[in-house]
Amino acid sequence: MLVSLELIYYGDCRDMIAFYLANFENATAEIRTYHEMPLAEVLGIKEPEINMIWRAGLTIQYGNYALRFKLSDSLLIARRGEVNCKEQVYHPLVCIEHPDEQYVHDLLERLYCGEHCLEEIQKGIYSDKYGIRWIYKKSECRKIYHCLEFMGNCDEVAAYIGNAYQAQLSEVVTYADSLYANSNSECREGQKPRCPAEGVLTAKDKIYSAFIEFRDDNSIYALKFSDGLGPAMCDDRGYGGGVKIWYQIIIVVNSSDEIYLKESFERLSERATLNRPISLNEEGILYGSMIDRYGIVWELFGG
Repeated sequence: MLVSLELIYYGDCRDMIAFYLANFENATAEIRTYHEMPLAEVLGIKEPEINMIWRAGLTIQYGNYALRFKLSDSLLIARRGEVNCKEQVYHPLVCIEHPDEQYVHDLLERLYCGEHCLEEIQKGIYSDKYGIRWIYKKSECRKIYHCLEFMGNCDEVAAYIGNAYQAQLSEVVTYADSLYANSNSECREGQKPRCPAEGVLTAKDKIYSAFIEFRDDNSIYALKFSDGLGPAMCDDRGYGGGVKIWYQIIIVVNSSDEIYLKESFERLSERATLNRPISLNEEGILYGSMIDRYGIVWELFGG
């Protein structure tokens, strides 16, 4: 089963792919342009936009682990439409685990074009020029994975996703067992810690780190889940009175096991907003899409 995060660009998708292929030793890409789109002519896509990226997959391999993105240039841009903003809606956070700190330091310097030092990059708030945030963890293992942060309801979200795909949550660490157990931090604006000792972490049962891993024949695709330090400080659950995440992400799942895919889709769809029930699409491929109860967009493909 392949797990990807989907990103849409505005004419620079090809440059983005070339940038990461040049900077990562074990990176591969599959690219299809709008030339290959069946309805390109009907939609009025012409030169030079016809050479923009219609569909692409970028895979970065580290040891047994792989990071995958599903990529494209916006159809609106390909049709010479106007967009109000060309910034990424979501800036993925990716963690690299590697034993050689100098190797990763040099890599991050290239990715950020020397604009930020390692200490700044490790804050996880700065994006590279293609909208991806990177952090590093020194480890004897070589891993690469997406990091998803939630507003105090990480346990619910991780359990929901794990149940949907019948995948176990592993390496679970709560804030009580983390280096932030006695943290003095700040809540979100307008909030105060819910404990007598000002600035002391209150919700030590919040998730500091947990993983769900998906495997195919060649690689492991991992998602790391965590609660933000702010929600843990304030013992907060959800955002704005609800439980949705505060960013919109699109996760794409590909599996050749269509029974498993349909069953997973059914479990995910409880209290979700269906964009498309899972069925054969116009290309004869099993496909379904939804926005789940936590605001994550899922696209499931067979084959």
